[in-house]
Order: sequence, then structure tokens, then C-alpha cells
Amino acid sequence: MTPEVLLFDMGGVLVQVDAARRLDAWTGGRLSAAQFWPLWLSSPAVKRFETGRTSGEEFACEAVVEFGLELSPEEFLEDFRGWLVGPEPGAVELLDRLEGRYRLASLSNSSAVHWPLIEAMLGCERRFRDNFPTFRLGVLKPDPKVFELVIERLGVPAESIWFFDDNQVNVDAAVNAGMQAWRVQGANALTAKLEELVPGL
Repeated sequence: MTPEVLLFDMGGVLVQVDAARRLDAWTGGRLSAAQFWPLWLSSPAVKRFETGRTSGEEFACEAVVEFGLELSPEEFLEDFRGWLVGPEPGAVELLDRLEGRYRLASLSNSSAVHWPLIEAMLGCERRFRDNFPTFRLGVLKPDPKVFELVIERLGVPAESIWFFDDNQVNVDAAVNAGMQAWRVQGANALTAKLEELVPGL
């Protein structure tokens, strides 16, 4: 089946995220990345922020307390902005190949702090017909509601949406919502998967 929409996650797929090296400084070495990420993903402060319910300043104040960080809220927020390094290698080239041939869209757990940076890196508002950062949607992946909402707003059959994410739980949720979905890590892996799915791309 030819897709009507190619729907992409951003961080870890089209945008490089460099959070791991900051964790040691944040936590004084008391938490490994494997220990920290489950706390981050289940954090009430993170959920409120990435669904647009708090400002960056409010989030920073909550986060340094919740995670016991030895940073001021201002230091944390500045460092948090630095999580995004730039486009994944090959991302811009891939988008150049796809632009004009497919309807492109994005679905990313993202905040009002990071989305402007992502938009500047990839020109999302120009390249993508539809963008769904979660701070605008009010719900996070992998909640089934986020996929239902995106399908409704795209206005096409779920099975005609091809979704690519670096997190398997999000891929599974997309499949459960009726989308075609694959796990990829980085733009080069995404390119290889698309070339496999669409010979001659």
C-alpha cells in the first residue's frame, strides 16, 4: 500500500538528542541513564510540561525538586535546551527526497522549549504539512488518545499512515490504533527502512 501520510517522531529519529552526558552532572553520578529515564518518563512535572500545562520556568522549578538536582531552575532550563544537538545525520537529505512526493507530518513528545529549536533545525512548519508536538495536543505518546486525535486531524484512514518512532511502546500503540508503524533509530535507519518499503525511493 502507498502511504497517504508519512508520520515521524522527532527526537532519536530526525533530531539528535544528547541528554545522557548531562545526567551524570545533574544527578552527581547517583543515577545511571537506565535508572533516570523511567523516572523522567513517569514524572508528573514532565507530563504537565510536555502537554502544555506549565511554563518552562514552572517546569524547571518542579524538576529540580522532583529529581533532587543540584542545579538552580535557571541552570536546569538552560541545560535542558541543550539536549537537542541538531538534525540526525542524513535527516535533511532524506526530507529533501521526500518533500513534494509525500504528505509529511510529525508527532513528537515535545515542549514549548524544544519545539522552536526542532522547527528551526528542520524547517518543520515549511516541510511538514502537519505537526503534532504534544504540548499543543495536551496528551503524550503512547496514550491511545494521541493516536486517535492525530488520525482524526489528518483525516485519512489509519492504515494509510506510516509512522516511525525510536520507542517500541509508541510503535505498538500506533499499530493498535490501526497505523502501519516501525521502530527506527536515526535518520540513516529511517532511510533504509523507507527504501526497503518503497523500492526506488
